[in-house]
Amino acid sequence: MWCSGSGGGCGAPLTLRRRLEPEPAYDSPIMGSAAKLPASVQARRASRRRVFVSAAFCAVLAGCGGGIYLSWSDTGSNDAPPNVSLASSVSAASVGGTVRLIAAASDDFSVNRVEFYRIEPGGASTRLGSDGWPPYQWDTALPDSPSGRVSYYAVAIDDIGQTGSSATISVTVLR
Repeated sequence: MWCSGSGGGCGAPLTLRRRLEPEPAYDSPIMGSAAKLPASVQARRASRRRVFVSAAFCAVLAGCGGGIYLSWSDTGSNDAPPNVSLASSVSAASVGGTVRLIAAASDDFSVNRVEFYRIEPGGASTRLGSDGWPPYQWDTALPDSPSGRVSYYAVAIDDIGQTGSSATISVTVLR
């Protein structure tokens, strides 16, 4: 549960979030409403009372000039960019052969996705695709290359958009 508000007079915005599940009825046709409630229901009711008291406290502070801000956020300057390394399933293949690119990516919080790129003979990069779930991998057909080698690299993107690039790897084109 968390609440937030801002000062500036009664009626200031207030947000309170807590998932409340519906409570089953425990009225017994024989014993009426005097049936003893299970411990889980008693605990849920106690939790709801705490939520109500917390909501009232937040409303008073946030709505009448005071302010309270309770939250957790740690996406500041100590968030490092992700790390990624790249490997291929083959070191050499014929033109049109399948090359599986496999990336290992990590981040101090979470990796959102890994994008795979091919470096064209002129030096431009072509995005081949991306994978959002480990193991991060992409299958591609090996194109012809005047130099006899095709180079690839991967870019990992974390949950706040920071990027990290792998070293370039090459696959030899067999003729």
